[in-house]
Amino acid sequence: MVRFPDPPSPARWLVIWLTVALGLLTSLAAYFSLPGAARPAPSERRIAPAPPDSPVHAIILTHDEPDLPPGPHRDSFVSHCTFCHSPRLVANQPPFPREKWSEVVHKMVTAYGAPVTQAQEPRIVDYLMTYRGR
Repeated sequence: MVRFPDPPSPARWLVIWLTVALGLLTSLAAYFSLPGAARPAPSERRIAPAPPDSPVHAIILTHDEPDLPPGPHRDSFVSHCTFCHSPRLVANQPPFPREKWSEVVHKMVTAYGAPVTQAQEPRIVDYLMTYRGR
């Protein structure tokens, strides 16, 4: 026979609900950062250099995007694809055949609502074949 534990007492329920409420309030306060808490602008968020005699060193890496090589219909690719994807995403893809790139571009239009017309799909595929096609 299966024995279930006794239900929590009213005092235990109170502790559970107070814990949940406190966690929720803390999460909301952290998410919305309560008024009066000054946030630095993104340009001001820098790592302070370590003092010269400190054994700790800071390394600040730059964020570089790959240059898109010239090719047919490059402008169509840039204007329709890079506002959702970084060029790095495409640069990290393996070289695909034309059929696969056509499938990927069509999926972006049908499944994710990319604003690409049927006439523009082959142009984007042409550029992708120039850049990452096999």
